[in-house]
Amino acid sequence: MNPSITRISIGDIEFLVRTIGQGPDVVVLHGGPGADHRSLTTEFDPLSVGRRLVYYDQRGCGRTRTPRSAPLGWTHHVSDLGTLLDEWGLVNANLLGYSWGGLLALLYATQHPDRIASLALVSPAPITAKERAAFLDRFAVRMDHPWIQTRQLERERSDLRHRDPAAF
Repeated sequence: MNPSITRISIGDIEFLVRTIGQGPDVVVLHGGPGADHRSLTTEFDPLSVGRRLVYYDQRGCGRTRTPRSAPLGWTHHVSDLGTLLDEWGLVNANLLGYSWGGLLALLYATQHPDRIASLALVSPAPITAKERAAFLDRFAVRMDHPWIQTRQLERERSDLRHRDPAAF
C-alpha cells in the first residue's frame, strides 16, 4: 500500500500530511517536539490494515512549513490538532500518540472529550512537571551507563551524521 502526501494550510503554517490505508481514520501524533512523522512509519504503518492512518508533521517539525515567528507552545499544538480534525471532518477522532504525541493527544482529549472516539497512548510524555523531572532523572542515569556512552562515542566517530543522515 502506497502512502499519499498532501499539504494543508492553516494561517501561515503549511502542514505536511501523510495517509496510508483504508478504513476508519486514526490520527497518528509523533513525538518530539522537533521530531516528525517519519520516525513512526516503520512500526506504525503495518497498523494501516483495516484503517487509514493520518500522520502530520506538527508546527515547527519535519516538513511542515512554519514561519520563524510562529509560536510553538502546547496550546498552539492542541489548537492545530482541533483545526486539522475539522479539516478532515473527524467529529469523533481516534488518536494514536507516541511520546510527546501521546501527551498532545491527552491534552486535546481533556479539553475536547466530546471529540474523542478512542485514545492509544504509546510511551506518553509525562503530564506534570514533577513526573517529567523524575523521568529526566531516570533518563540521565540510563544515558550515563558506560555501554551507552561507548555507543554514542562510536556513532559520533563514525561520521554517519554526514555520510548517511537517515541512518544516523
